[in-house]
Amino acid sequence: MRMKTVSLTAAFLLAGATVASAGCNWSKDVVAQTPVDHGKMTRVEVAEAPVDAWLIEYLEAWQNA
Repeated sequence: MRMKTVSLTAAFLLAGATVASAGCNWSKDVVAQTPVDHGKMTRVEVAEAPVDAWLIEYLEAWQNA
């Protein structure tokens, strides 16, 4: 009886996962749902943008590799 219950539970979980996966459209790209106010955005040169020190060290190590 216990094995039958475990088997049924596993079957229901598998069926639920299959239905959930089928409901998702994996072929579409993810798009941000947060609206962006493009009027507040400004263009800056890369040299003007703030960069953390660890990122600079990482990029220099990557270039020297």
